[in-house]
Amino acid sequence: MCVGDVNSISIGSGTNIQDNSLVHVAKSNLSGKVLPTIIGSNVTVGHSAVLHGCTVEDEAFVGMGATLLDGVYVEKHAMVAAGALVRQNTRIPCGEVSGTSSLTF
Repeated sequence: MCVGDVNSISIGSGTNIQDNSLVHVAKSNLSGKVLPTIIGSNVTVGHSAVLHGCTVEDEAFVGMGATLLDGVYVEKHAMVAAGALVRQNTRIPCGEVSGTSSLTF
């Protein structure tokens, strides 16, 4: 489900968003900052993932049941492990796997 109620959602070509996932935008009550959700091209988003006011660059991977909170930035070719909770304003560098601990490949 995509909900762009207070800002826009952008999804690039070739991106695959699986069943029961939620893509939503964010508006911070404290700062008033509105965050769109931007998903690049050829991204895979696993089942039941939640992407909220974040950016996912081209060819990144978001595992099943992962949650990306406001301001998260996933760089190109980065991976978010299944079930991971990525806290606000976290940046996941290119080639890194984010989960319970950070790994590189």
